Amino acid sequence: MNYGEILEKAWKIIWKHKVLWIFGFFAGCLAKGGGSGGGGSSSLNSGNFGGSPDMNGWFDGGNGFSYQIEQLVESGAIWAIVAALVLALICFSFIIFIVSLILGTFGKIGLIKGTWLADGGQEKLKFGDLWRESTPHFWRVLLLLVLRWLLGLVLTLVLFLPVLLVIIFTLGCGLCLLIPFLIVLSWFITVLFEQSAVAVVGEGLGVMDGIKKGWQVLTSNLMPIVLIAIILFIGSGIIGLLIGLPLIVVFLPAVGGALIGENVAFGVGIALSILMLLVYLPIAIVLSSGLHAYLGTTWTLVFRRLTGREAEDYSK
Repeated sequence: MNYGEILEKAWKIIWKHKVLWIFGFFAGCLAKGGGSGGGGSSSLNSGNFGGSPDMNGWFDGGNGFSYQIEQLVESGAIWAIVAALVLALICFSFIIFIVSLILGTFGKIGLIKGTWLADGGQEKLKFGDLWRESTPHFWRVLLLLVLRWLLGLVLTLVLFLPVLLVIIFTLGCGLCLLIPFLIVLSWFITVLFEQSAVAVVGEGLGVMDGIKKGWQVLTSNLMPIVLIAIILFIGSGIIGLLIGLPLIVVFLPAVGGALIGENVAFGVGIALSILMLLVYLPIAIVLSSGLHAYLGTTWTLVFRRLTGREAEDYSK
């Protein structure tokens, strides 16, 4: 397997067919475990908050804020409010999870399908066409993702007690062996299902046949796949770090304002950090989408090359 050809071809494909970046963004939804809840903290505790006459009375007796909370607790209504908030949070998280799963599945399929067509010589890829051609594979790839999750869950439950015992009886020294083992096991499962998904979408196989094909490709070409996995792991790790580093700069004004300790400085720092975040966030999303598109494209090309498919074979 020509590693340079695969890595170069993957870049050429996503650069020429930038529609794959959209599917890369969708595929990235699978890598993100739910949304981040913005917990805006407000500085209402400082003095009278601009001389507001009611702020200092919130925590006084009588009809103050603490009194209202006390009444809610005594009446039991507070628990209904808490239960409603928890239920709303669970429902919101579930909706986010379902949307992320659907978009992530379509993203993975679209990347595989688009790469398969582009490597086969198709000159133009359209979003609508890729989306429509991804639909017939949706349930099979989704089932693959569910099976992967279930396998991970089963292995976690099965290995939890042995791992715990090894840690206890070796006084933690066993982690030196366990961590590499767990990393290799996780890598093996990831690559297996990655290649299985390509088999399902590219060759139109069923779920079990796709897993068998993925297993065959992986076990028959273990060393080449290990090498390409190491290259992608190190490369994507460096790029991901570079994408994330500017976030440190983004939050520096807020940290600086907090260290100064004055309300005006802190407010200005927060405002600058929010502004910088709003400017950089779209850039980070685009770069992250490109990274996911490149990884998906590369794994599809790996499957094609290891199954004897060269670009010229499909260039008619």
